[in-house]
Amino acid sequence: MEEMCETCIFRPHNLMHLQPGRVRSMVDEATANEGAIVCHKTLDQKRHAVCRGFFDHHKTQLLQVAERLGYVVWWQAP
Repeated sequence: MEEMCETCIFRPHNLMHLQPGRVRSMVDEATANEGAIVCHKTLDQKRHAVCRGFFDHHKTQLLQVAERLGYVVWWQAP
């Protein structure tokens, strides 16, 4: 995503009302698998986008390589 959503799970104050520790477990799973966390605003779209908060704070090696090679396309929230 081009910018963090207003309710991004990486913003302060748990705006998505997730259970304590949920974000940490999502990050741990995504980074252990060299994956990513999908932006919740794109879950119902044909194409999913990487959460900008995840990209900025927990970028995996695969995402770093994609960015360096110019494969990252910034997308605005629907």
